[in-house]
Amino acid sequence: MDRIAYRDRMARTPNKTLSAWMSEHEITALELSELVNEALRELTGRDGRTSERTVFRWLSGENRWPQAAQRTALQSVTGRSVTDLGFVPRGRTPTAPAPQEDPVHRRAFIAATTGATAAATPLVAARPFRVGTADVMRLRSGLGKLSALDNTRGGHGALEQAALSGAAEALELQQKAASQRIRQRLFSVAANYTASAAWSAVDARQMDRAQEHLNRALYLAGVGSDPVAELRVWNSHAMLAHQQQNFTQAVDCGRAARATAITRRDRLFASLAHARTAVGHASLRDRPAALRSLGQARDALEKADLDEPRPPWISFYGPAELDALAAIVQQRTGDPVKAEAASHRALSSIPRRFRRNRAMATMRLGIAQLHQEDLEQACATTEDAFSMMSGGSFARPPALPARGLPSRPDHPCPGCPRLARVGRSLPLRMEPHPMTADDLALRHFGHDDLPEIRQTLIDVHADVHAANMGDEFRQKFPWFVDHWGGNPGFSCVIAYDGNEPAGFAYGAPAKPGAETWRDYLDPAPHRSRTFSFSELMVREKWRKTGLSGRLVRELMDNRDDDLAVLLVDVTHPKVQALYESWGFHKVGERQPFADSPLYAVMLAELPLPQTKGAR
Repeated sequence: MDRIAYRDRMARTPNKTLSAWMSEHEITALELSELVNEALRELTGRDGRTSERTVFRWLSGENRWPQAAQRTALQSVTGRSVTDLGFVPRGRTPTAPAPQEDPVHRRAFIAATTGATAAATPLVAARPFRVGTADVMRLRSGLGKLSALDNTRGGHGALEQAALSGAAEALELQQKAASQRIRQRLFSVAANYTASAAWSAVDARQMDRAQEHLNRALYLAGVGSDPVAELRVWNSHAMLAHQQQNFTQAVDCGRAARATAITRRDRLFASLAHARTAVGHASLRDRPAALRSLGQARDALEKADLDEPRPPWISFYGPAELDALAAIVQQRTGDPVKAEAASHRALSSIPRRFRRNRAMATMRLGIAQLHQEDLEQACATTEDAFSMMSGGSFARPPALPARGLPSRPDHPCPGCPRLARVGRSLPLRMEPHPMTADDLALRHFGHDDLPEIRQTLIDVHADVHAANMGDEFRQKFPWFVDHWGGNPGFSCVIAYDGNEPAGFAYGAPAKPGAETWRDYLDPAPHRSRTFSFSELMVREKWRKTGLSGRLVRELMDNRDDDLAVLLVDVTHPKVQALYESWGFHKVGERQPFADSPLYAVMLAELPLPQTKGAR
């Protein structure tokens, strides 16, 4: 083959391997040229002359075999041989086996450098002499590790903290960056780390922290001009809105995701945004809008290049995931037959490594079968889902309650343990389903049980008031536990989600004549036996499920006392209004300790009126 023919053939063969590596590490041609020049500077002590146009020639196939110095620099930057990057020695066709570089030539070049070992070490793993593209690539590689950890364990505290540490490092480095472009890239990296922390909090149902992280991530994505990160944040915002049962907001977040610039350049991201919007419409029972968005998601996915390199966090999404989301849409809009079909399609192609996704799709399949009154098959399918997750090491699994399941008193196998498990916690990755207090187990404890439950009460209190544990009064809580638990009439109810405590309520009979309401009522009520309701705490993950009302009812119902009294911080009017909805009314204010808040004294007659208290 003569030189002209060889050059023409090379020009017709783009270097897709190098392009894929650049896409995987999210670097541009200009950034790669800078990295190569940095490597040349470290290797030779002289500035390199690799330009952005040089990289474009590599990518187009016009130059299939860089200069010797550039080849060694590329290996230093990427940690791969140049043949592994898709380059082909002169005289060889792109499909022919590529020989190793001339060892004499290579040794001669390396001998002229000041750091021979650098050729074997990726520059992305080294600390350059200034903040630049190598730092951006090193931090981005950490995002992939976080995604892998999330797929293995789900959202948990360690992952959230690791992500926040990565964001903090990126923001610290951006203050030392060599150029505005590098600073912008570091803001983008910080946005993605913060989005990872937010998703971990969403997955763990830590809603307040998730909201805080998402707001921060959206700001960083804007500063970093990163539309992919913006879409990622809006996607998580939509899922958080579902947890909060704010389905209108979920639709708004789906639409915001659709409006990001990346959806116009990459149809796979557009498909995800449409699918998320469809789930929101389905939750609002807007069937036409849900099916319209679902159709748009499918159309966009058909036009997407599924082989195009993308960030690790989006690796879960594709035809199988869209089928799984379609099953949710069909189920929530009242078509269990189509929901079952979509679940079957999803399960046929969800990759095995997404074990939680497969378990969720299996559970959705069981629910669809149950809605069609195929009870035996639904039980077997549900059991398969739990077997699939057995032995997993998932932290804080989201719940999948049996909300909306058809009631069948004529079930052929009453008390079937497999069917009963539908409402238990299942560690899953996909669309979380709203939880209700009925999905939790409530257990009663008394004075003799204090040694067993003392640490549980303290731990729940510390979690509920984590942001205020520096307050000296909050730090006295163990003393209050011992004080109330020491009363022979001490009564406590703890709610459990599996083995995890979700909240508690406790109190004890007041000493006759020393009830806190006596300073405010004259004359005193004729029937005055009083139960002092001391504490009610619900952890964030289980708020807005109705658990508070259920705990209060469980603690108060069937008591022999005539009255119940409690104290509420006057700076929390919403809490006071909640107690009023349960039958309490304010009779005065008091500050029982010098370092305590000012409290409203609230009183109610027992038994409490039969009103809804689901908060």
